[in-house]
Amino acid sequence: MTEANGSNGATEANAPRDFWSKLDIFGKLVSSIVLVVIAMFVSDAADKVKQGSEQVAIALKRGQLVQSLVSDLATKQDRVRQDLALIALDRTASAKEDNDLIDDIAEEILLSEPPPSRGKHVGL
Repeated sequence: MTEANGSNGATEANAPRDFWSKLDIFGKLVSSIVLVVIAMFVSDAADKVKQGSEQVAIALKRGQLVQSLVSDLATKQDRVRQDLALIALDRTASAKEDNDLIDDIAEEILLSEPPPSRGKHVGL
């Protein structure tokens, strides 16, 4: 009897698989591949979100810099500070519209200030 049970188990292991066992193996393979693809999409989306948040942080820092530069431009007493602020503002501008705005600001500053004094001349 034990021989019959032992040979029966060996026969089942060597027997060709039926449709459902093949489908089970195929399903496990497909689900593994789908999980890997989903993980890649989630990872890609997380990277895009991270890049977006970094760009927002950079834009905020640039906005703070521009705000401080504009306040430096508003001070009429320190010409050097205005010039440096204008140069720095020009360097931080990236779009053509920003450059046009900076040109307008520089023109207003130049037109609003009296011409620099040339110092005292000693007549000969």
